[in-house]
Amino acid sequence: EERGYTETETETETETEVETESTPQTQAPTYHCRRCKTVMQNGVCPTCGFKMYVPMDEKKLGKIEIFPIQTKLNQPASRIILRGVLGAKSPTKLYPPLVMHKTDGSRSELAEQILRNGKEM
Repeated sequence: EERGYTETETETETETEVETESTPQTQAPTYHCRRCKTVMQNGVCPTCGFKMYVPMDEKKLGKIEIFPIQTKLNQPASRIILRGVLGAKSPTKLYPPLVMHKTDGSRSELAEQILRNGKEM
């Protein structure tokens, strides 16, 4: 049986293909659930309860914070922690790198406090 929509289960949400209706540029587009043709409200179909996938071009990521992580001092960052907020418009921040190990191979004081004591970055 053809359902008329695409559904994918993930850990955090259910994706449903939706049809859009053209509206004036001053208003946000109106979305209709393909399954039941109901107008979606805040990305959720009030009739069948499915959540709609919102593409990144419709909700921009802002207030981006970049935390580089270096294994040792004077080496390039091997990992980063990237944090952002959908819909925020704050500028991007690049923080100084977190150095995980001293030159002798032991953990740095800051890394030890974060890993053992739960100190915030």
